[in-house]
Amino acid sequence: MATKKSAPKAKAAAPKAKAATTKTKAAAAPKAKAAAPKAKAAAPKAKAAAAKVKAAPKAKAAPKAKAVAPAAPKAVAFTAKNVPTTKTQIFAAIADASGITKAQAKTGYETLLAIAYAGAKAEKGITLPGLGKLIKVQRKAGMVRNPATGEMIKSPAKTSAKFRMAKACKDAVLAK
Repeated sequence: MATKKSAPKAKAAAPKAKAATTKTKAAAAPKAKAAAPKAKAAAPKAKAAAAKVKAAPKAKAAPKAKAVAPAAPKAVAFTAKNVPTTKTQIFAAIADASGITKAQAKTGYETLLAIAYAGAKAEKGITLPGLGKLIKVQRKAGMVRNPATGEMIKSPAKTSAKFRMAKACKDAVLAK
């Protein structure tokens, strides 16, 4: 029977516990309201500090992909002193000029090479506008001179790749 008598006491104690927690929350609420004006007063100082932090130069972030058409490529004038000479420098120059990532520039460059290689195998070759024409040619057998000894040697027939520069390319390269 002791269990039956203790159960009503537990039920009666539960409302008291709830009342105590609500009193604690009610007592804490005025303190929180009193702290709010202090927080509002500190907010302008925090904004000023954040503005100083924002004024510092930021690291360059990768460009975000956009659903709109890409911007027109930048006109970049390379000279003999600033021309990219390594594969990594070429990818970086392509990426900077066209506003894409270096990985995308690498993919585009490798795709262009694959197209050029496949086109060179074709009977007519491939023309890269503004650069030139890459073609496969058959060289016939002939007699050639050995420069070390001076004797004449028979050269076998072979297939070779040939690149013919476009007029625009010649003009740009040979311009003074």
